[in-house]
Amino acid sequence: MPGEGSPLLLFEGSRFRGNPCRADRQFVPSLKKINEYAEQADIYLHITSSFRTTTNVRGAIVQSAIFSNHLAGHGIDMNIVYGDEKWANSRTLEKYLAVASPVQQFLKSIIDDPSLRWCGKFRTKDPVHIDDGLNQNKAKWKKRYRAMQRAVQLGK
Repeated sequence: MPGEGSPLLLFEGSRFRGNPCRADRQFVPSLKKINEYAEQADIYLHITSSFRTTTNVRGAIVQSAIFSNHLAGHGIDMNIVYGDEKWANSRTLEKYLAVASPVQQFLKSIIDDPSLRWCGKFRTKDPVHIDDGLNQNKAKWKKRYRAMQRAVQLGK
């Protein structure tokens, strides 16, 4: 990880498990809200992917977009852990209306939040993905992309 002052940081939430959640400093308020929604629903997020340096992703459910929010540190992929260590993966999450109550509560919180996007509602569904829609503004996305990739390449 780059040093202090870098746009790239490691986010640790009380409801985040799994792989480290590497993200853009500017995405942290969204991650805090996601963590809060997970807390309210009494679920845990098992992070499978966060910031990436490439669109080449082994085992991807959906082909990575050229303007993927992962490349700018503004997206996470996750599975949901609830109840007595029950798991909701992509196959479970795509059945949004039939998922367990805590999982549905969490997803509804994300769906209802105007600053977040759950990609299970997209035309090309990606039910394990949550982001803030940064890539809807290509100029802003490119700025964050350059900052994040530079942080990795130069360690800053």
